[in-house]
Amino acid sequence: MTAPTKLILKKSSVANKIPQASDLDHGELAINFADGIIYYKNSSNAIKNFRDISVLDSDITTTKNIIFDGATVDTNKTTLTVIDPTQNRTLQLPDADGRLATADSISGEAVVMAIALG
Repeated sequence: MTAPTKLILKKSSVANKIPQASDLDHGELAINFADGIIYYKNSSNAIKNFRDISVLDSDITTTKNIIFDGATVDTNKTTLTVIDPTQNRTLQLPDADGRLATADSISGEAVVMAIALG
C-alpha cells in the first residue's frame, strides 16, 4: 500500500497577511492559520479566499446580495437583497426560535390577528 500524498500549503501565522499574486501559482493554495483563511489565485491572477465563518467577527458590508444555500446542495437558493436605502436602517432579529414570515407567505387574516395581539 502506498503512503498517502502529503499536501503542503504555503502558510502564514501573521494576522491579516495576504499573499501577493506573485506568491502563488495557479492551483496552489496558501493558508493564514491566524485568520482561518485559505487563499488561491483565480484565472485573472487575482488573489481570492475561502474564509472560516466562525472567525468572522465584524460587520458584513457589501453592495452585493447575500445568498444562502440550504442543507441540500442544489440550484435552489435564498437571496437577501437590500433596496437602495434612503437612510440608515436597523432590522433586529428576536432572541427566539422560529421562522420569519414574508409578506407573500402569510394571509390577510394572520396579519390582522398579529396586529390585534400587538
